[in-house]
Amino acid sequence: MSVSLWSVMGRHLAPTLVVNILVAAVMMATLVVGPFSLSRALGLEARHVGFIVAVGPAISIFCGVPSGRLVDLWGSRRVLAIGLILLTVGAFPLALLALVPNTIGVVGYVLSIVVLTPGYQLFQAANNTAVLIHNSLGPEHMPSGSAVPAPSRKPRQNRPGKQQPRCSSVAC
Repeated sequence: MSVSLWSVMGRHLAPTLVVNILVAAVMMATLVVGPFSLSRALGLEARHVGFIVAVGPAISIFCGVPSGRLVDLWGSRRVLAIGLILLTVGAFPLALLALVPNTIGVVGYVLSIVVLTPGYQLFQAANNTAVLIHNSLGPEHMPSGSAVPAPSRKPRQNRPGKQQPRCSSVAC
């Protein structure tokens, strides 16, 4: 039995998917622009850039399970708000680094990643919970509904091939 996206799309599901796409765009920009800013703007060698960029995934390892537990304790709405606040606070200095290279330096970059990464973990846990629980998907749609957030995390991979280069040129 095949289920279309529109059959499980509720009035509350579309905004959560849109926010998921926007947050994924911020995170992808961080992963793409960050190393270039560190190497070209700040003049760091490749090994130093690799070490600094590895801070985010290292923090992510320790934030995943606690994020899920916080969603269970406080509810998805509260944790979603906290995650979006942390994402905003962490992304703002990174935007400064991209626009005016020597404003925050390496320490500012690392501190931004230290704030941004847990915010992303909190957001993902809360948003996925909101999609699964608060959008009133019935038991007949749960297997298909649980896969709905996944395509919105990788929007460039879901676009036709002709649009992908255009998206890449806009992002860089």
